[in-house]
Amino acid sequence: MHTQKYHQKNPFRKDTLYHEKDGSFTVWYLRQKSSFWIASFSLLAFIAGNMIGQHGWYTFWNAVWGKEYNDHLIVYTGTVSPVTLIPDYKNWKETLPQSYTDVPENLLMPLPWYDSFDQKQGYHDASFQHDVYSIGHLGSYLTGGEGDGSHPGVDIRVPIGTPIVSIANGIVTDVQEDRTGFGKYVVIRHPHAPDPDDPSKLTVLHSVYAHLSEQLVQEGDSVIKGQKIALSGMSGFATGPHLHFQIDRDSAPWHPYWPFTIDEAVGANLTFSQAINSRFYQERGYKHTVHSMLYVQADYPAISTPLIAQAKEESKKEYVSPIEQILARREERRQQRLSRRTFVDLKLMAQAGMTDTIIEGLQEPEKQEVAGVEISHDGRFIAGQSETIVLTLVDDDGKIVLQPQSDIKYLLRPGYGDIHIEPTTLSANDFRSGIAKIQILSLDNKTMVLHVLPMNVLSEPLLRE
Repeated sequence: MHTQKYHQKNPFRKDTLYHEKDGSFTVWYLRQKSSFWIASFSLLAFIAGNMIGQHGWYTFWNAVWGKEYNDHLIVYTGTVSPVTLIPDYKNWKETLPQSYTDVPENLLMPLPWYDSFDQKQGYHDASFQHDVYSIGHLGSYLTGGEGDGSHPGVDIRVPIGTPIVSIANGIVTDVQEDRTGFGKYVVIRHPHAPDPDDPSKLTVLHSVYAHLSEQLVQEGDSVIKGQKIALSGMSGFATGPHLHFQIDRDSAPWHPYWPFTIDEAVGANLTFSQAINSRFYQERGYKHTVHSMLYVQADYPAISTPLIAQAKEESKKEYVSPIEQILARREERRQQRLSRRTFVDLKLMAQAGMTDTIIEGLQEPEKQEVAGVEISHDGRFIAGQSETIVLTLVDDDGKIVLQPQSDIKYLLRPGYGDIHIEPTTLSANDFRSGIAKIQILSLDNKTMVLHVLPMNVLSEPLLRE
């Protein structure tokens, strides 16, 4: 009975199997396929929303349409720091300024040198270094120490409205605002830049300037080294006014790059700050970013056309095995050391007035003022082996200073790369006839640059063989 009633209420109808069209074919087709279209648009919205939410519009449209840049119009001419002047925090007696315009001209000073050695000591070092650079490259919020966390780039403490400049010639690729992260930021693409791992080769780098108060450029603009592109601020996730400055490698999946996503941190039961402080995915930071301040301070020279032409010529020469190349370089380095030693000995003999005849009662050379330090090496190093670096004290004329007039402490620091230096400090007594030798060892097997203070001298890069 129940079944009979059911069939009476739902009699067989022809249109349940076959529907006669009562309008245009297009309208009928869309009605029948409505669920398909809804599902398709929902899937597209989910994918697009996920990409935009994590990586921004730039990555989304770049993935959909692709982007081409006129890289051939950009010529590398060196680098500068992103900030030119900062307040002299040592001599600032009042409450620290909130605005750059509040700082008197006589209390402005050039951005000090980033000292990687001091920055690794963290906040407990309490040096002026941390008054300016609050967080070092891949540092943490707990210590600010370089290499102590997953925070890529360097945080530079500056008041709101501080002029920010492009570190090199390039093309603006992104001008956006991320209210919960980078805040207002600018990304600049730098083609034909020296590769920090091997400055004799070229690469593409991307500089990032974040937590800005004002952006002064637009996407697609070509900018030159030192051009004002923004004003600093404290937008986004920031507890105080500062500039977040980082450099991404072209290999980074998006720009500005971050070593981990929020979902990854939540999946590991970590807050954003806890993830940074625990070095969460720090290895990604090393892989996809460059030490921003050390790179701009190195100011690598442009690779000239003659060098490129010479490289092409050398590629046509007879093939030499890697082992033969290493042995040849070792022999060449040995000959260079011998010739350098002979040259120095002859130069010392000439300055001391020595002849083939032995002269008794030779007077001790007068003490001279040191004007600079020359750094000599053979340009290459072998992984896992220490390299000898020769330091020479010179006067204004470039001549060797045999007897320094003042006992200056010379601090030896990494200018680029993770380097073990022995010793890290030299005094005048450590120089014999104006010459001292030190040992350096690459801890990451990447390009090494030595920095000598207070002369502020950088060595030529040492490349890995």
